[in-house]
Amino acid sequence: MTLEQFDPSVITDPPRTPRKFMVTTEDDDNPGPSTERIRSDYVETQWLPYLGPTAILLARKIDLLLTTDHKVTADVDRWAGAMGITADEVLAACHRLVRYGLARWGDREPLLIVTRHWPHVPAAIKTSVHRRVLMQLPDVEAS
Repeated sequence: MTLEQFDPSVITDPPRTPRKFMVTTEDDDNPGPSTERIRSDYVETQWLPYLGPTAILLARKIDLLLTTDHKVTADVDRWAGAMGITADEVLAACHRLVRYGLARWGDREPLLIVTRHWPHVPAAIKTSVHRRVLMQLPDVEAS
């Protein structure tokens, strides 16, 4: 994890607020010895308190779409309508996945690279102090 993921004040890039972008996964995104598939019960019970239901639902939607295609186009407004939320909430969920290292923005915009096999929640962020700090961070990157 980088400092930028935990301290938005050090971010130098402009905020990423695309209305359409490609979504893919790493070429070598294979299950490791201590990883869980996005649609697992573990992810729902352990990552949900940190990511929230919107980010979990979005990640599962992406995982399902990527089972048949290596790349999919995310139309933020269409996905928001289908999920019953705003486009800003979809983008905030993307940024939340990036903050926790479960996705990353590609070097060439607009591309979101999602990890489909998630690590176990690190013990270091399970403490009440760390959880409180993480939950107070803004969902959208500051410029």
